[in-house]
Amino acid sequence: MISVCIIFMCVCGEFFSGVINKLSRIKSNVADAAKKRVPKIRTTWAKENERITDRMFYRLFRMKRPCFNALCSKIERAIGEKAFRSERYIQKLAKDGTSTPESRMY
Repeated sequence: MISVCIIFMCVCGEFFSGVINKLSRIKSNVADAAKKRVPKIRTTWAKENERITDRMFYRLFRMKRPCFNALCSKIERAIGEKAFRSERYIQKLAKDGTSTPESRMY
């Protein structure tokens, strides 16, 4: 009985050491990928809006552009420009050279 327990412990030890080694390799790969990560460059809404066609816009947002613009205006009035963060607001913060949390997008 004791020999069976010893064999079982050896097998489990090998199994768990293999799992631990695999997890450490995965963690190392993730850390290497994080070091190589390129920061995301934010594109403006105006550029994105020009890029997509009217048909694609409708498929994405289920409304036409004028309706979408009206909806954005209503939301901005309801919650405020600080919470809505329109392009105009972000450009104003960038122009003022502020480094407050409000000026950061991500």
